[in-house]
This record gives sequence, C-alpha cells and structure tokens, in this order.
Amino acid sequence: MNELIERYLQAVGRLLPQKRRGDIIAEMRSSLYDTLEGQPPEKERAATIALLEKMGPPAQVAAAYDPAGSYLIGPALFPTFKLVLGIVFCAVIGAQLLAILLSVVLAGAGIDPLQMVGDIVGGLPTALGMVVLVFWVLQRLEVDVSHAEQFDPTRLP
Repeated sequence: MNELIERYLQAVGRLLPQKRRGDIIAEMRSSLYDTLEGQPPEKERAATIALLEKMGPPAQVAAAYDPAGSYLIGPALFPTFKLVLGIVFCAVIGAQLLAILLSVVLAGAGIDPLQMVGDIVGGLPTALGMVVLVFWVLQRLEVDVSHAEQFDPTRLP
C-alpha cells in the first residue's frame, strides 16, 4: 500500500457524501493504483506525487463527486421549489386577507391600509424561510426526483 495514496484517499473521503463514500473511494483507489502499476520502486514516490498533483486538491476532487454540489436548492428541485413557493405565498396572502376581512366583519374594526399591507407582507419572509428550509433538507438528503416526471417527446406541446 502506498502511504501517500491512502492519506489522499482519506482526505477525499472525509469530504464525500457518506452514502456513496465507500464506492467512490474504492473506485479511486483502484484507478490510482492501476495508473502507478509498473513503476520501478525507485520512481514510485515521485510518480505518486505527480499523479496526486494532477488529481488536484482533495476538496476539489470530492466536490466533483457531490451531486448536491454547493447548491442551497439544486437544479433538479428548483422548478418544484418555485411552484411550492408560489402556492405558499398565495396561501399566506389569502390567509392574511381572510384574517383582515374577519376582523372587519366580526369586530367592526376599521381598515387601515398600511396595517393591512404590513400584515400581508410580514408573513412572506417567514413563509420563504420555511420553504427554503424544507427544500434545503430535501437537497441534502439527495431525494430522487427523476421518477416524478418521465419525459415523453411525443407529448410535447
């Protein structure tokens, strides 16, 4: 076993998604050792260093294997995120308007336009935060959304 390769694989492994870490490290180990195969023992260390430099820093290599990337909400979930956000915003605005209507009808309160706008707009940041939080969790759990909609080119508009 080559100590430099094993240390490199350990550094990369710490940064990989735990679900796929074992498979990725095994694949990388096999590839690295196959590349070094046949090197004379006196040149093995220099060849190993050159190979690892060519691979790049562990963080860069690990990032290439991370399907979630550095996205808060990735491209696979983003269309659904926009749809859900629109629905939630409409629900928040509708609920606030209903609350204002009920307070006017039941309590006989007057309508203050600034208060009304403040009430409606006040709930939107919280709703946005909650929707983002839910989709961030889904992104981190690597939820498979590929089965949600099978593409059929004959059904294009």
